[in-house]
Amino acid sequence: MQFSLLSSATMMLRPSGHLDANYGLELEHRLAILVVNHSNRNLVLNLEAVESIDSAGLMTLVSAFRLAQRHNLALQLYAVPPSLKIVLELSQLDRVFRFMMRSMKSRWLWLCRSRPKLNGLRPTIMPVQWPRQF
Repeated sequence: MQFSLLSSATMMLRPSGHLDANYGLELEHRLAILVVNHSNRNLVLNLEAVESIDSAGLMTLVSAFRLAQRHNLALQLYAVPPSLKIVLELSQLDRVFRFMMRSMKSRWLWLCRSRPKLNGLRPTIMPVQWPRQF
């Protein structure tokens, strides 16, 4: 499982393998530590390396959503494989989660770098180097 701080406002966790009961507990534990120890506003779960998910894994995702809500974080799922997307649709959890597509990089970067308006002016998009893992 990899962790990245993409900006001062965004952190990403990238689980891999099978998201089942055992791995789900580890993911929940890591998420809790990250949320408590960092003052980020956005949490991204990069699921591109997740091969499969079972009911316990789905409950882990729901727990992550609830944890994010309690701490006023925006939780988004990134690079969801088609097989996982089908499971989320069948369980109707696709209505709960926000999904981030790869084509949304520029919009996402703006959200990560956005600042409050100053004198009615919108913030400018600052050039950033995208992490190599994407």
